[in-house]
Amino acid sequence: MRHVLNMVVGLATAGIASAILAIGVAATAGFISHPLESMPWLLAVSAVPAALAGIILGFLRPRVRPTRGRVWGTAALVGLVVVAFAGSVGAILVQSLRFGFSGVNVAGYLAWCGVYAACLLPISVPLAALTVHFAWRERLTTG
Repeated sequence: MRHVLNMVVGLATAGIASAILAIGVAATAGFISHPLESMPWLLAVSAVPAALAGIILGFLRPRVRPTRGRVWGTAALVGLVVVAFAGSVGAILVQSLRFGFSGVNVAGYLAWCGVYAACLLPISVPLAALTVHFAWRERLTTG
């Protein structure tokens, strides 16, 4: 049951991150119809990596003695990996389902996923820290 809750928290984190990114894109680049028009694509790309991160963090909970440094270090690693995975594998999968694999710029997604992951660290690390804190919550309080 705990792993299902961690998956739900990962999906909720993906939804919150998608909303923040959609509003940020609309504020900086403009929008055509409404500020959340890119949210469905962002959520489709990031839902699976974020849910997997929540499940994996739940499995790591009994094996890790959490300290403040480990929580923030794990959050930085999770934030980087989830965004890189969503920007490469997730984007390629979603775009190939939509347009067919031959219409997807695979090399472009693979080349730029690390740049996106590094640029989005100020957003992804606090959200990943919330996910880590939720996944390790009993262990953090009992120590």
